[in-house]
Amino acid sequence: MGPVEKIVTDKLAGEFNTVFLQVTNESYMHSVPAGSETHFKVVLVTEQFVGRRQVQRHRLSTQSWLKSLRALYMLWHCTVS
Repeated sequence: MGPVEKIVTDKLAGEFNTVFLQVTNESYMHSVPAGSETHFKVVLVTEQFVGRRQVQRHRLSTQSWLKSLRALYMLWHCTVS
């Protein structure tokens, strides 16, 4: 796990009472230098998303790490209640 992946994982785990959390670095699938941490897939399951629309869930999860990682290029969300 690289430093950016760790920050994303730690921020999400600290912000949400997670039932399931998986952060996967998918940068190797894009035209970036080897070892890059620019593209991530996040699967986050938490009861805190119950009753919220998908865009609300994405905003909540993004806000937890955004201030620390403004340079992150892309984050693919799968947020489930």
